[in-house]
Amino acid sequence: MFVGGVLVASLAWQQFLVAAAGYAGARISGTTRAWTFRIGFGLVAVYAVKIALPLP
Repeated sequence: MFVGGVLVASLAWQQFLVAAAGYAGARISGTTRAWTFRIGFGLVAVYAVKIALPLP
């Protein structure tokens, strides 16, 4: 039951994110979309460098 509950909760969360992104994506301008892409890509790059090169 626990594993099934986790599966359903995870699926529901992912579906919510997809719906929210689709709703927002249809309503934001191209410039805003480009900036959100840049910021998201930058965050992923920073986290990747932090993981690859751990500082003391």
